[in-house]
Amino acid sequence: MRGEDHQLLLPQVVNTIAPVDGKAVKVGWEGTNYGFRTDAVYSGNELAQGTECKMVRPQ
Repeated sequence: MRGEDHQLLLPQVVNTIAPVDGKAVKVGWEGTNYGFRTDAVYSGNELAQGTECKMVRPQ
């Protein structure tokens, strides 16, 4: 959890549904010949954006 604004920074995984090939996709999903291939994995810190807020609160 980021201390500045109490936001959770979770890892993100990008998957593609692809045919089972025994290398990138080893197991089919729910009895099909298609499964999930992982294309990218990002940590929470890699995707974090700035925490500076310039909003002026009403009086």
